[in-house]
Amino acid sequence: MTQNSSKIQGKFYPLQHEEWLKACRELTPAQRDVLYYIRTLDPYGDGVELSVSGIARQLSTENKEVHRSTVSRALKALDYKGFIDLELLKVQVKILAGGLHCCDETTLLPTDNTVASPQQARSLRNKRDHDATSAIATQQPSSESPTQSQSSSPKTYKTYSDFIKTLSEEERANFWKFCEEKTKNLSQPVNDIEAWLAHKNKAGRNRWEVYYEKYLASKQVQAKKTETKNARDEFRREIEERQQQAQRAWFESQSQNLVENTGGAT
Repeated sequence: MTQNSSKIQGKFYPLQHEEWLKACRELTPAQRDVLYYIRTLDPYGDGVELSVSGIARQLSTENKEVHRSTVSRALKALDYKGFIDLELLKVQVKILAGGLHCCDETTLLPTDNTVASPQQARSLRNKRDHDATSAIATQQPSSESPTQSQSSSPKTYKTYSDFIKTLSEEERANFWKFCEEKTKNLSQPVNDIEAWLAHKNKAGRNRWEVYYEKYLASKQVQAKKTETKNARDEFRREIEERQQQAQRAWFESQSQNLVENTGGAT
């Protein structure tokens, strides 16, 4: 039996069956396409700089056009779910004619070349993109404006050791747990979370600073969810209480009518 001795050149990503099933369960088709586009380009998890428009162009086919808005939202969703570590390095911004007042009710979402509002992201051209709607819905909770990110940044500390000492024991444990959860799906395992946080990322930023900003943002999201849940529970309790009061009033009226009818009969 002859064997083919020729070798295929290039990098390879060792895809495991369980990993594929996990991606199928937790990701939309658009998010899954973007994830493995990145992982096959960067199988060792060293980090790679990519263009949103370039990803969209290469994932598009004659029958299906993938738009930058879909790729941008897929990247944010993958970062939010802990599949990748996303760092926004460059955006092209254009001020709209409405001036400052146009931003009062608009959430800005960065893409490769422009910063678009949700209304623009849902433009008619996205109707041809079957995955755009699901990607937008998935990414909405994790979007935040640059102003929010800057305001939630930790105070300036030179080293990780200086920063971590400022946190309470409980806050420190919660932060580490958050980082471990966010990094568990990285292609290159993180064995020592503190040592990993103490280093800089590819963009030259302190990892602990980047992840602490994400941690604060996640706390804000969780707080809003808790507030909404509490309000919903309170509303449900009020409805149930009113129903019980109505039932008691009905039973009392029925009992009163029965007494009156019985008394009249005797």
